[in-house]
Amino acid sequence: MQKLISIDLKADFGFFRKPDANVGINLSYNMLHKPALLGILGAIIGLEGYKELGKIPEYYEKLKDLQAGIEPLGHEKGNFAKTVIKYSNTVGYANKGSNYLTEEATLIAPA
Repeated sequence: MQKLISIDLKADFGFFRKPDANVGINLSYNMLHKPALLGILGAIIGLEGYKELGKIPEYYEKLKDLQAGIEPLGHEKGNFAKTVIKYSNTVGYANKGSNYLTEEATLIAPA
């Protein structure tokens, strides 16, 4: 038996990092992608996330075959407005004792 579940996800800001970007600014995919969706659903149902480098998390193992369709809400073709946000992380345990400065092209009101 197959079931269809539909949910709406909305936020004030969102960032889905593109790992292939090699510039001074971190870029975001324009829309939620399937691995992020699986992570959100896994967190909702209480599955484990990333715990160990090189090991596939529990949520992905259990949900990887889930068929999903993702459609942007209220935006033409998922082209959400973006703004650049600069971050400064000064805690030593997160950046080996120095200041970590980064910039992200963050999505505004993704849905």
